[in-house]
Amino acid sequence: MWKSALSCALSIILANLIYLPTVAAKPPSDKEARQMEKLRAGIRKLGTGPDARIKIKLKDKTEIAGYISEAGEDSFVVVNTATGKSNIVDYPQVAQAKGNNLSSKAKLAITLVAVGVIGILILVSAPKS
Repeated sequence: MWKSALSCALSIILANLIYLPTVAAKPPSDKEARQMEKLRAGIRKLGTGPDARIKIKLKDKTEIAGYISEAGEDSFVVVNTATGKSNIVDYPQVAQAKGNNLSSKAKLAITLVAVGVIGILILVSAPKS
């Protein structure tokens, strides 16, 4: 009787030991993959060049600020405007990213509004004769 109970317990332990490594070595979750794709899309939308300003916080708590000079499939390059130093950043390293890049339409609209406001102020403040 003890032999059958012992063999049953050993077979259960052996089955668990075989199953455990397959669970522990799972691939990255779908949530991480979606976040990576969202980051890539945001970087592509932001574009490259001195107008593509970005501020990044990495998973190791370091912060990088500057503009995006290159954007690839696995990484992108951020150039610090003050020092001119380039930093290659892999997408999985990024914890948080904030960027802005005004499109030419937005810049044109802001300019037209500013010129309109200045024109109205000149007309209102002109002396009436």
